[in-house]
Amino acid sequence: MSVWLMVFMMFVAQVPEESHQPEQVPLSQQGYLGLSLRDLPSGQTIISWILSGPLQGVGIAAPKVDMARPDVLVSIDGQAMQKEQFRDYVRDAEPGSTIVIQYQRATTRGGWIPDEVQTEDEIQQLEVVVASREEWTGTIGRDRGHAVTIDFTSPHLLDPDEADNIFGNAVQQHELKEHLSTLRGVFQRWQEEEKDFHSLSRVRAAFDNPFCLPELQPLITDPMREVPHHPMKTAITLVKQNLDLTPSDDKEEADVTVPQPDNLVERIRLTLQQAQEHVNKAFADLPVNESLARQCLAFLRVPHETFYINGDRAHDHIEVIRLSMKVEYESLVDALQTLGSLTEMDAGDLTDLETNPLPEELEEYVEGEIFSAHYIENVGWLVVGSDQPNSYDMAQLHCVIDPGGNDVYRASELLLGNRVILDLAGNDQYTGSFSLSGGASEEESEE
Repeated sequence: MSVWLMVFMMFVAQVPEESHQPEQVPLSQQGYLGLSLRDLPSGQTIISWILSGPLQGVGIAAPKVDMARPDVLVSIDGQAMQKEQFRDYVRDAEPGSTIVIQYQRATTRGGWIPDEVQTEDEIQQLEVVVASREEWTGTIGRDRGHAVTIDFTSPHLLDPDEADNIFGNAVQQHELKEHLSTLRGVFQRWQEEEKDFHSLSRVRAAFDNPFCLPELQPLITDPMREVPHHPMKTAITLVKQNLDLTPSDDKEEADVTVPQPDNLVERIRLTLQQAQEHVNKAFADLPVNESLARQCLAFLRVPHETFYINGDRAHDHIEVIRLSMKVEYESLVDALQTLGSLTEMDAGDLTDLETNPLPEELEEYVEGEIFSAHYIENVGWLVVGSDQPNSYDMAQLHCVIDPGGNDVYRASELLLGNRVILDLAGNDQYTGSFSLSGGASEEESEE
């Protein structure tokens, strides 16, 4: 829909293990380094993850301070510590205080962690100013925003514990029981320790029940059978289910019914106005402006290079993630459902319209003949195109309804707010630039 709807599809920031904190201590009063440790069978405690924060980590390394996995921890403020002690120590440190880290560089650095790490003899020392955890916490470490769960009834199609089960039999034959036990332990720890405001029930169910994926799959894919018959309705159903949005019978039903006057343009106008009201409600608690829009775009470009939140703009990216908790996603779906009534139109609904002159205000933004153009208060321009080729600059238009022709849609500047395009026929082009979107390409696309 827009830059604002892009927030709807945000990723979740990664936070290291030291994030598991008692709920009674506010995040603003907890210390944060972005450093996670691991205890090895050798008795060594090594650097596992170095994420965004005071150490400016980029995952398994912090080049600016010359620290990397699996460097060996020597002491924290002169005290030898293991993972759990370190976690508590950082949590209790006052933001703004200084922690002294002593460590030895591993002779071989990288992703792989051996049972025992060989190190250089020299002890490195690093002084770090403790940050506030609130500033570096996205959605991980916070309570879920809902309580939706998925349970699977027995028997399961794949059961590693049953010798009579095809999967359980294979586990026994290939002596994989110990490996599966390790895997289950990892998932169990994740379930017990990791909280996330945006934790989705179907994603969580896959981690909690890793051998029930065959039972989970139909919940996601079976509704797709209705796409050819009811595409918009099915899309809205999938969004509601997969994003754990409140079912309509558990909350006051949103009014998504739009009056249907005989005048086509008036019907479109009423639909757009009501959809805009839902969008406004969805982002009512956000500072909707160009600055935040560009901040969101910068965040959405991160996956083009990495899946880690790091770099000079890491703090801005985490702020975007925090703001995603303020979006009322049910209202966004209500807006989509309202706009869905427009998809019932076809080119025949526009055949009786006559072409009209283009308003002077739109001469720079619309090329080709149009049937009509109307300015809708608190919404923007609605243009009903013709069956001839047209070119539209969506930076200045809110909605285009076009019956046909090979049309071009472009954006000369950043799009703020939502946009609606209903093009009923033709081989159309949708163009944009990387600088004005979170997309991966600057090339034209055809549909």
